[in-house]
Amino acid sequence: MLTWQSGNVHLYNRSTFEPIRSMKYEGEGWGICHDGELLAMSNGGSSIDFRDPSTFAAVRTVNVTLNSQPVPRLNELECVKDKIYANVWMTDDILEIDAKSGTVTAVLDASGLLTEKERFTADVLNGIAVDPDTGHFWITGKYWPKMFRITWDSSPILISSDQQLASGIVGRPVASNTERITASNLRNL
Repeated sequence: MLTWQSGNVHLYNRSTFEPIRSMKYEGEGWGICHDGELLAMSNGGSSIDFRDPSTFAAVRTVNVTLNSQPVPRLNELECVKDKIYANVWMTDDILEIDAKSGTVTAVLDASGLLTEKERFTADVLNGIAVDPDTGHFWITGKYWPKMFRITWDSSPILISSDQQLASGIVGRPVASNTERITASNLRNL
Protein backbone atom coordinates (compact mmCIF):
# COMPACT_ATOMS: atom_id res chain seq x y z
CA MET A 1 0.00 0.00 0.00
CA LEU A 2 1.41 3.36 -1.05
CA THR A 3 0.78 6.36 1.18
CA TRP A 4 0.15 9.75 -0.37
CA GLN A 5 2.20 12.15 1.77
CA SER A 6 3.77 10.28 4.69
CA GLY A 7 6.53 8.65 2.60
CA ASN A 8 5.65 5.09 3.59
CA VAL A 9 4.90 1.99 1.58
CA HIS A 10 3.43 -1.04 3.34
CA LEU A 11 3.68 -4.63 2.16
CA TYR A 12 0.93 -7.08 3.12
CA ASN A 13 0.47 -10.80 2.65
CA ARG A 14 -1.81 -11.20 -0.37
CA SER A 15 -3.80 -14.08 1.13
CA THR A 16 -4.13 -12.98 4.76
CA PHE A 17 -3.55 -9.21 4.56
CA GLU A 18 -1.14 -9.56 7.47
CA PRO A 19 1.52 -6.81 7.48
CA ILE A 20 4.92 -8.00 6.27
CA ARG A 21 7.02 -4.83 6.38
CA SER A 22 7.07 -1.09 5.75
CA MET A 23 9.61 0.97 3.80
CA LYS A 24 10.27 4.70 3.43
CA TYR A 25 10.53 6.80 0.28
CA GLU A 26 10.95 10.50 -0.56
CA GLY A 27 8.10 12.59 -1.98
CA GLU A 28 4.43 11.86 -2.58
CA GLY A 29 2.80 8.63 -3.70
CA TRP A 30 -0.07 9.09 -6.15
CA GLY A 31 -0.29 5.79 -8.02
CA ILE A 32 1.47 2.44 -8.23
CA CYS A 33 1.36 -0.69 -10.37
CA HIS A 34 3.52 -3.76 -10.99
CA ASP A 35 4.87 -4.41 -14.49
CA GLY A 36 5.80 -8.02 -13.72
CA GLU A 37 9.29 -7.06 -12.58
CA LEU A 38 9.32 -3.57 -11.08
CA LEU A 39 6.83 -1.27 -9.36
CA ALA A 40 5.92 1.83 -11.38
CA MET A 41 5.04 4.82 -9.18
CA SER A 42 3.65 8.29 -9.91
CA ASN A 43 4.10 11.28 -7.63
CA GLY A 44 1.73 13.83 -9.17
CA GLY A 45 4.40 15.13 -11.53
CA SER A 46 5.27 14.22 -15.10
CA SER A 47 7.56 11.28 -14.38
CA ILE A 48 7.15 7.64 -13.39
CA ASP A 49 9.70 6.00 -11.10
CA PHE A 50 10.37 2.28 -11.42
CA ARG A 51 11.23 0.71 -8.08
CA ASP A 52 12.59 -2.60 -6.85
CA PRO A 53 9.69 -4.39 -5.11
CA SER A 54 12.02 -5.89 -2.47
CA THR A 55 13.70 -2.65 -1.36
CA PHE A 56 11.54 0.07 -2.94
CA ALA A 57 14.76 1.65 -4.21
CA ALA A 58 14.38 3.68 -7.41
CA VAL A 59 15.86 1.78 -10.37
CA ARG A 60 15.00 4.15 -13.22
CA THR A 61 12.70 7.03 -14.13
CA VAL A 62 10.85 7.87 -17.34
CA ASN A 63 9.56 11.32 -18.17
CA VAL A 64 6.06 11.16 -19.64
CA THR A 65 5.56 13.30 -22.75
CA LEU A 66 2.77 14.03 -25.19
CA ASN A 67 3.86 15.74 -28.41
CA SER A 68 7.31 16.14 -26.81
CA GLN A 69 5.81 18.11 -23.87
CA PRO A 70 5.79 16.87 -20.25
CA VAL A 71 2.40 15.71 -18.94
CA PRO A 72 1.97 16.83 -15.29
CA ARG A 73 -0.41 15.47 -12.61
CA LEU A 74 -0.01 11.75 -13.39
CA ASN A 75 -2.17 9.96 -10.86
CA GLU A 76 -3.60 6.42 -10.75
CA LEU A 77 -1.56 3.82 -12.70
CA GLU A 78 -2.28 0.43 -14.24
CA CYS A 79 0.50 -1.67 -15.82
CA VAL A 80 -0.45 -3.86 -18.79
CA LYS A 81 2.41 -5.59 -20.64
CA ASP A 82 4.72 -2.86 -22.00
CA LYS A 83 2.20 -0.04 -21.39
CA ILE A 84 1.22 2.01 -18.39
CA TYR A 85 -2.23 3.55 -18.22
CA ALA A 86 -2.46 6.72 -16.13
CA ASN A 87 -5.18 9.20 -15.46
CA VAL A 88 -4.29 12.88 -15.41
CA TRP A 89 -5.60 14.39 -12.17
CA MET A 90 -8.40 16.96 -12.56
CA THR A 91 -9.11 15.84 -16.16
CA ASP A 92 -11.14 13.09 -17.80
CA ASP A 93 -8.09 11.82 -19.71
CA ILE A 94 -6.48 8.41 -19.39
CA LEU A 95 -3.09 8.09 -21.08
CA GLU A 96 -1.59 5.00 -22.66
CA ILE A 97 2.15 5.35 -22.04
CA ASP A 98 5.04 3.37 -23.50
CA ALA A 99 6.72 2.10 -20.31
CA LYS A 100 10.24 2.21 -21.78
CA SER A 101 10.22 5.68 -23.38
CA GLY A 102 7.48 7.51 -21.47
CA THR A 103 5.86 8.58 -24.75
CA VAL A 104 2.08 8.83 -24.71
CA THR A 105 0.76 6.55 -27.45
CA ALA A 106 -2.99 7.17 -26.96
CA VAL A 107 -5.34 9.35 -24.93
CA LEU A 108 -8.79 8.23 -23.82
CA ASP A 109 -11.22 11.09 -23.21
CA ALA A 110 -13.73 9.72 -20.70
CA SER A 111 -15.66 12.98 -20.33
CA GLY A 112 -18.83 11.55 -21.88
CA LEU A 113 -19.28 8.60 -19.55
CA LEU A 114 -21.38 10.32 -16.90
CA THR A 115 -24.64 12.13 -17.57
CA GLU A 116 -24.89 15.80 -16.64
CA LYS A 117 -26.91 14.83 -13.56
CA GLU A 118 -24.30 12.22 -12.48
CA ARG A 119 -21.46 14.73 -13.01
CA PHE A 120 -23.11 17.17 -10.59
CA THR A 121 -22.37 14.93 -7.59
CA ALA A 122 -19.25 13.18 -8.93
CA ASP A 123 -15.66 14.18 -8.35
CA VAL A 124 -12.53 13.36 -10.38
CA LEU A 125 -11.83 10.31 -12.53
CA ASN A 126 -9.17 8.30 -10.69
CA GLY A 127 -9.80 4.58 -10.87
CA ILE A 128 -8.25 2.32 -13.50
CA ALA A 129 -8.01 -1.46 -13.30
CA VAL A 130 -7.63 -4.21 -15.87
CA ASP A 131 -9.12 -7.70 -15.71
CA PRO A 132 -6.16 -9.91 -16.71
CA ASP A 133 -8.49 -12.70 -17.85
CA THR A 134 -10.51 -10.61 -20.33
CA GLY A 135 -8.32 -7.56 -20.97
CA HIS A 136 -11.29 -5.32 -20.15
CA PHE A 137 -10.61 -2.13 -18.25
CA TRP A 138 -12.69 -0.87 -15.34
CA ILE A 139 -12.71 2.89 -14.82
CA THR A 140 -14.42 5.03 -12.20
CA GLY A 141 -13.85 8.10 -10.07
CA LYS A 142 -14.41 9.60 -6.65
CA TYR A 143 -18.13 9.66 -5.86
CA TRP A 144 -18.97 8.25 -9.29
CA PRO A 145 -22.29 6.38 -9.16
CA LYS A 146 -20.94 3.47 -11.21
CA MET A 147 -17.92 1.80 -12.76
CA PHE A 148 -17.48 1.37 -16.50
CA ARG A 149 -16.13 -1.78 -18.13
CA ILE A 150 -14.46 -0.84 -21.40
CA THR A 151 -12.10 -2.16 -24.02
CA TRP A 152 -9.17 -0.06 -25.14
CA ASP A 153 -9.46 0.03 -28.92
CA SER A 154 -8.50 3.00 -31.09
CA SER A 155 -10.57 1.89 -34.08
CA PRO A 156 -14.00 3.54 -34.46
CA ILE A 157 -16.83 1.49 -32.99
CA LEU A 158 -20.40 1.88 -34.16
CA ILE A 159 -22.87 2.09 -31.32
CA SER A 160 -26.58 2.70 -31.29
CA SER A 161 -28.00 6.08 -30.28
CA ASP A 162 -29.15 4.73 -26.90
CA GLN A 163 -25.52 3.79 -26.19
CA GLN A 164 -24.14 7.15 -27.34
CA LEU A 165 -21.91 8.44 -24.57
CA ALA A 166 -20.35 11.59 -25.99
CA SER A 167 -20.44 14.00 -28.90
CA GLY A 168 -19.73 11.43 -31.59
CA ILE A 169 -16.11 12.40 -32.16
CA VAL A 170 -14.17 9.18 -32.59
CA GLY A 171 -10.46 8.62 -32.87
CA ARG A 172 -9.58 12.31 -33.32
CA PRO A 173 -5.78 12.41 -33.71
CA VAL A 174 -3.82 14.34 -31.11
CA ALA A 175 -0.57 13.89 -33.02
CA SER A 176 0.65 11.70 -35.85
CA ASN A 177 1.53 8.86 -33.47
CA THR A 178 -1.08 9.51 -30.78
CA GLU A 179 -4.73 8.52 -31.04
CA ARG A 180 -7.40 10.29 -28.99
CA ILE A 181 -10.12 7.85 -28.05
CA THR A 182 -13.38 9.36 -26.86
CA ALA A 183 -16.10 7.90 -24.73
CA SER A 184 -18.24 7.57 -27.86
CA ASN A 185 -16.02 4.78 -29.16
CA LEU A 186 -15.74 2.74 -26.00
CA ARG A 187 -17.35 -0.64 -26.29
CA ASN A 188 -20.42 -0.85 -24.10
CA LEU A 189 -19.97 -4.34 -22.61
